[in-house]
Amino acid sequence: PDAAEYPGEDQIFIEKTIAYRMAPDGRRSMRVRTVRKLFTDYAVRRLADPRIRYDKSRKDLKIHAHHVWTPDGIQVVAPDYARNESQADGVGKTVDFGDLVEIVATQVGAQRGAVLVLDYELTDKTTYGMTWLDIDHALGGDAPVLRLEVSVTAPANRPFHSTIGPGHPNIVSQGPEQADGVIT
Repeated sequence: PDAAEYPGEDQIFIEKTIAYRMAPDGRRSMRVRTVRKLFTDYAVRRLADPRIRYDKSRKDLKIHAHHVWTPDGIQVVAPDYARNESQADGVGKTVDFGDLVEIVATQVGAQRGAVLVLDYELTDKTTYGMTWLDIDHALGGDAPVLRLEVSVTAPANRPFHSTIGPGHPNIVSQGPEQADGVIT
């Protein structure tokens, strides 16, 4: 896709995939993969470096992929030092004793027409007994998304609660629940 197809847009998400998994012991993980294309200088300056917000005392972060495909087709893999910890913008609004941080994932090689890939996973360090999955945020955002996939995997004998369900205004289609507890 190119900018002419999306007038007025700074960027588009070519793909956004979010996979939630609940382990039998109740620990949760969320894997997020985004593939974005930048159209404007504003997107390069202000939107290219995403922030991953999480509570590092409760979750582990693993980066699976972090690179840029330039308009010339060259892959630029971000070095480890391109991921920096920052104090989260909303930290003043959080409860005391939280360890909320943001990792700024600098996209080395970002430029107009570049495709940015970020694939990361957040996993609970321990079981918290909570069965809530915050899926609504997956459907948010202000840039067009060409392909969105959200999947939830939970043990069949462990119920979970979510704000997503049939009739949610942002769901185009919802697959049936599978025997192994997977909903896509």
